Amino acid sequence: MVRQGYRAIGAEFEGGVRRGPFSLTGSATLTSAEITNAGDPAVIGNTPRHQADLIYALLPQYDTDLFTVGASIVGTTESYSQDGNGLIMPAYTTVNAFLQLRPIERVVVSLNANNLFDELALVDVSAPTVPASGLSLVRVLPGRNVSAAVRFYF
Repeated sequence: MVRQGYRAIGAEFEGGVRRGPFSLTGSATLTSAEITNAGDPAVIGNTPRHQADLIYALLPQYDTDLFTVGASIVGTTESYSQDGNGLIMPAYTTVNAFLQLRPIERVVVSLNANNLFDELALVDVSAPTVPASGLSLVRVLPGRNVSAAVRFYF
């Protein structure tokens, strides 16, 4: 059995800034990777499956005594579905938003929206190329969903 080998270089960045009630935090991971050893010699030199060049996140937030409002923006550049590099999964960015109200002491009312703009985000495709049938097993991030909650602190 041949073990698959990889070579990757990259950099990760993370930081934040706060000015009064406003804050912004973010992160980014840059990666350049290739397959260096494989049971199938045809994939040597290819980019490993699901390995995007850039993965990023931003979190802007505004915070007061009465409320907190913000969003998280998370995304990735395109990547290959399999090591053969025959099918590209598209880049995507999802936006999640939140609002927390503190109307009285020890009570928090919150509203959250995940994937606010209902972005189609493919995270896994089982096929190495588009099948003749046009059908393949695909995993996606959930579509838009909204939730509300009330918390009481005793």
